[in-house]
Amino acid sequence: MKTVLIITGILLTIPLISFSQEYEYVAFPDSGVIWSEIYYFPIDSCPRYTYERFAISGEDTVISDITYKKLYIFYDTIFNKSNATFIGGIREDENKKIYFKGDTVVHAFKPMNELYGYEEIILFDFSLKQGDTIKNINCLPYDDRLVVQKVDTILIGNTLRRRFHFDPEPWVKWIEGIGSLNGLLFTSGAIPTNGINNELICFKQDDVILYFNDYYPDCMPLISGGNSIDDKGFEVAVFPNPTNINEITFNFGYQSISLLQVFDAH
Repeated sequence: MKTVLIITGILLTIPLISFSQEYEYVAFPDSGVIWSEIYYFPIDSCPRYTYERFAISGEDTVISDITYKKLYIFYDTIFNKSNATFIGGIREDENKKIYFKGDTVVHAFKPMNELYGYEEIILFDFSLKQGDTIKNINCLPYDDRLVVQKVDTILIGNTLRRRFHFDPEPWVKWIEGIGSLNGLLFTSGAIPTNGINNELICFKQDDVILYFNDYYPDCMPLISGGNSIDDKGFEVAVFPNPTNINEITFNFGYQSISLLQVFDAH
């Protein structure tokens, strides 16, 4: 008799483990954040550009019976309230809209409240979908519109965030929880013929850099203009010297200096 041996094979199935990232909305930060930016003045201005920083300290401020988080502007490499100027407040509502209200911001093409009757303005609306329109609020008094061309996601750190692209200005991009790549208050990024523009260099939250524009050498550049001072042949003239009056003059020669801090005049 022929014996038939049947071997039963056992297929071991190893489950495929997926590490796919799930998207969750990233709220706008309300403390411990810094936007480091570069602002380009009109072509005939001197200096041609300067570095600015904006910070939200986490403190509340009440403006017209509405509670905001305090927003500061500063020009140092480290934020503290002693070297910063309070310029208004930022808040997010339950509909993912980010509002700004405050005093006039120095440079053109940033929100200047006198153009809006000193009412709060919408900086960002992160509830937008493809095809939606929003007013180009880049300090323009007329009703110019941006259209959401597409919304995709970008992985920052270990968190997915939505990124918004706009027409007819393809350079306009928003990132959820950060803002515009043209800067916190320079929301649209329209570039007029006189060369005014603004660009986000980096975004830090709790001292961690979450966004960095690698065109720049550092998150917080030291000197306006992007160049360090060459001390060869560089002299600073101070006059009158000595003096007992409250006003003195500094002459930096050919150097373009946007900020001077005197820590001890004695």
